[in-house]
Amino acid sequence: MINRDLSRYKLVIAPMLYMLRGDIAERLYDFVQKGGVVVATYLTGDRGRQRSVFQTDAPGPLRALFGIWREEQDIFHADQSGLVQAVDGMRWDCRASLAVTISRT
Repeated sequence: MINRDLSRYKLVIAPMLYMLRGDIAERLYDFVQKGGVVVATYLTGDRGRQRSVFQTDAPGPLRALFGIWREEQDIFHADQSGLVQAVDGMRWDCRASLAVTISRT
């Protein structure tokens, strides 16, 4: 859990901040409102305390902060691929062995 005072930083990088515990969501909002920048990666905001799923799509309580939400998630094995098509018609052929997250803005 992040319990450090964030006010002395200009940038917070939160890779895979999977579980949001305590007041971290509120503290990140406050940090951004005061001019800070938050960068997060996939799986951020997926679960709350004790690994409970949020009632809203991920990133849960950080949805408004980032302006996106996850609609789907899938995992491709090294020998698999999949086509991703965005609502604006853009398409990507995904070949990966990592989790693929499709987010909407």
